[in-house]
Amino acid sequence: KKIINKVKKISKKFKRVLVFLDSNHSHSHVLEELKFYSKLVSTNSYCIVFDTAISKLNDKFHAGKAWNSNENPYTAVEEFLSYIKKKGCMI
Repeated sequence: KKIINKVKKISKKFKRVLVFLDSNHSHSHVLEELKFYSKLVSTNSYCIVFDTAISKLNDKFHAGKAWNSNENPYTAVEEFLSYIKKKGCMI
């Protein structure tokens, strides 16, 4: 929460905000980041989620990680877009 509040405060100083998400690659973490940080993205800008290709890799590549081919940044993006569509929000 401390980081989120800091980013929110900093972003208010700018007309255009572009967001890059590249931290914990677990589905739940990325989904929560999308729900918050997408609100900071300015019109005609982007929220870019890195490492969505994890969904295409064999699970042996993520052994011991909090993500795998079924729960990863890509699946979080899919769920987020579905959530937005159901709410009737603009992206």
